[in-house]
Amino acid sequence: MKISAVLTYIIFLTTIILIGPSNAQDGDWISNWLTDDERILDGAFEVDPLDSRTMMRGSGTITFGNGIAKFTKSPRLYISHGDDVEGWEQIEFTAYGKLIDKGVEPYKSYAGLTLVARSNHDNYYDQPCDAFGYYAKIYQETGECSFQKEYYHSTETGTVYSGTNRVDCFSTDNGYSEDGLPYNQW
Repeated sequence: MKISAVLTYIIFLTTIILIGPSNAQDGDWISNWLTDDERILDGAFEVDPLDSRTMMRGSGTITFGNGIAKFTKSPRLYISHGDDVEGWEQIEFTAYGKLIDKGVEPYKSYAGLTLVARSNHDNYYDQPCDAFGYYAKIYQETGECSFQKEYYHSTETGTVYSGTNRVDCFSTDNGYSEDGLPYNQW
């Protein structure tokens, strides 16, 4: 019997900025996590009461407050482009992550910090090719990093990804005290 790791991460996501050819900055998003009032999302499709553009999916919790978002277990945070913008095609985002609870071994091989920039993911039921995305991953146990592209997202026929090549990022070979994602460090 395998025990799934329960991971706790703190994410400091500063901004998502539209960098495409559009001059309209209506699509820019800036976190409002600096509030002293802590708020918790703990259900799939729950919307942040202070930011209608952010929604939780997956399982676990996301806690907002004091300038950070704390992810426990396997939640995903979706940030939409807003009603006045047709979509995000070319974006840039900045995020910092810190593993604050390693969980229980053995870890799943894909456990770690994953950031995804997607465009039009809410259309994947009707237009699976519109739901492409770019993944940046740091694997918890090995400290390896990888990048991958999602080409197609369909609940009926599956999801198509590019190949991925894991590279050594956080290991004793690179000067870290242990292999794996550094614990309790930004």
